[in-house]
Amino acid sequence: MLAESPFYANILVSDISRARAFYERILGAMALRIAESEVVYRSGDTQFAISRAGDAGPTAHTVGSFIVTDIEAAASDLRGRGVELEQYDLPGLRTVNGIATFAGNGVALPDRVAWFRDPDGNLLSIVQEGSS
Repeated sequence: MLAESPFYANILVSDISRARAFYERILGAMALRIAESEVVYRSGDTQFAISRAGDAGPTAHTVGSFIVTDIEAAASDLRGRGVELEQYDLPGLRTVNGIATFAGNGVALPDRVAWFRDPDGNLLSIVQEGSS
């Protein structure tokens, strides 16, 4: 039943104004609904929200991913806007110039991923699926 339903993430932030500046000016997200403690955005054919919460703070896991067709261009654009890509050099996870490459689940070509953080430290990513 729910497999056919759209799904969106709700990202917790401590300061709506600061978060709006990042998501709108830096990432280019388009606000659909603006309330005092929540903003809902459109991103492609999906939506996501930022919501003010007292316990917002850095996440250890990815809270949302933007699917892109050209990760190099998207990463370059983010860097040009002052966003720092996360760098990893761990067993099973190594980034080169901020981008990691993974063999996909039986997909002939690998997926490529780059991670970055919003002003509250929420971990976000850009993903190029089935890239070479």
